[in-house]
Amino acid sequence: MQPERPISAIDAERQMGTSVPATVPDSGSGGVRVARRLKKRNGVWYYSRQVPARFADVDRRGWVAISLETRDLARAERLKGAVERELEAYWVALKRGDSDDDKERYRGAIDRARLEGFEYREAPALANSQLDDILARLQRLEQMKIIGAGMDAQPPTPAEVQAADALAGGLSSPALKLSDALAEFYKLTRDKVRAKSEDQLRRWKAPRLKAVNNLIELVGDKAIIDVNRADALSLRAWWQDRVIDEDYTPNSANKDIGHLAQLFDTLNDGLQLGLSKPFQKLRLADEEIKQRSPFTSDQLRHIAKPATLAGMNDQARWIVMAMIETGMRPSEICGLEKDDIILDTAVPHVKIRMKAYRRLKTPYSQRDIPLIGISLEAFQANPDGFPQYRDRTSQLSALVNKVMRGRHLLPTEDHSLYSIRHSFQDRLTAADMPDRLQADLMGHKFNRPRYGEGPTLEHKLEWLSKVVVTATQICES
Repeated sequence: MQPERPISAIDAERQMGTSVPATVPDSGSGGVRVARRLKKRNGVWYYSRQVPARFADVDRRGWVAISLETRDLARAERLKGAVERELEAYWVALKRGDSDDDKERYRGAIDRARLEGFEYREAPALANSQLDDILARLQRLEQMKIIGAGMDAQPPTPAEVQAADALAGGLSSPALKLSDALAEFYKLTRDKVRAKSEDQLRRWKAPRLKAVNNLIELVGDKAIIDVNRADALSLRAWWQDRVIDEDYTPNSANKDIGHLAQLFDTLNDGLQLGLSKPFQKLRLADEEIKQRSPFTSDQLRHIAKPATLAGMNDQARWIVMAMIETGMRPSEICGLEKDDIILDTAVPHVKIRMKAYRRLKTPYSQRDIPLIGISLEAFQANPDGFPQYRDRTSQLSALVNKVMRGRHLLPTEDHSLYSIRHSFQDRLTAADMPDRLQADLMGHKFNRPRYGEGPTLEHKLEWLSKVVVTATQICES
C-alpha cells in the first residue's frame, strides 16, 4: 500500500521512471543551469526530492515525486515553493506523530489534519459536528485507501494510522502542565522571534517565565486545562497587594497578566485545547489600586467565627485570625519563629525583626505588637509560629483568597486577605490614635523626627483595647 499523500500532491510515485532534469538559461554564464528538484516526465513537470535522512524512518519511499500538473517550466518554478513547504510540513507531522511524547503526537495530529484541509477535533467533539464535515473526512480517508479497501487489504502503515487519528480525532489532548507550557508556547511562536538576537531572545523569554512561575507559586503546577477564573483572580489579588503595599507599579502586574493571557490564547489556538479565557479583562488601572477595600468590623467578626473558615487547614486559619487584631502583613506573620512570640509576660506580644536570612519590607517594619482578642488566641494555639507557611506567603494568600471567595466572604473583587490589614489601619485612624503610635503599630515610616524610645507595650495595648473587634466571647459562635 502506498503511503498517503499531502493534499497538494496530485501524484506521488515510488519510481519516477524515465525523467529529464529541468534546465534553465543562466544569464550570468550564457549557459544553462539545472532547476533544483524539478524533473520532467512525459512532458509534465514534477517536484522530485529524496526523503531527508532525519525523516527516513517515517517516510520510507526514498524519493518523492509530486506532479505539478504543468508543462510550462516557469509555472513549475512558481509552484515548487508551495509544494516544498507542504511536503516538509507533512514530514514534520509524521515525525511528531511517531514520537514517544504525548504532546508531540497530539501536535502531529493537529498538523496532519490541517494538511488534509481539516480542523483537528477530538472524537467526542467530532461526533457532535456537522454531518457534512464527518462525510468529508470519511471521503478523504477513502481516497487515501485507509478505509473501504476490502478484507484483503494490507495492514495500515504507521503513517496511515496517524492520518486516521488526525481526521477521526483519535488522540486526546495531553495534560499540559504550567511548567511545560512555555516550551510549547516557544514552539508555536518561533516565527515571531526568528530575527531576535540571543540577548533579545533571553529578554523576551524572561518576563514570560516570571509570569508563569508567579502563577505556579500561587496555584501549583496545574494542568493548563484546569486553570480557571478563580486562579486568575487570585493572581490579580496578589498583584493588587504588591502594588498597594510593596511599591510595585500597575504596569508590573499588567505585564504578568498580559503574558499569561497571550500564553493561554496561543496554546489554545495552536493545540486546540478548548480553553476559556481566565485572564481576560483583569488588567489593573491606577484608580483601581490606590486603596484596598477594607472589611467592616461586622465582617471581621464573622470571619473570626470558627465555623466561617472551617475546613481550611489550621495554620492558614490561625494566620487569618492573627492578622485581625495586629494588622501585620501576612509575610511578617509567616516569618515569625518561636523566639519572636512572647506569651509568658504581662503583655503578650510578638517581635518583628530583620534577620540574616529574612528581610522585612522596610527598616520601619521592625516593631513589637501586643496581642489581644482572637490574635492572642492564634498565637496561644501556635506558640512556635506557622512553619507550614514560613517563606510560603504566596501559597497562603492563594489558598485563603480562594476559600474566602468561594464562601462569599470577599464583598468585591478588590477585597482579599490583605484587606484585613487595611481594616486595622482604618480602625486606628477612626479611634484618633496618635500618628506616631499608628506608625509604630503598622510598621510605617513616621514623618517627623523620633525622640526617645517610643510608645511602650502597655501604651500600645491600651489603645488596641479601644479598637478590638474580636473579644473571645464574640468569636465563640
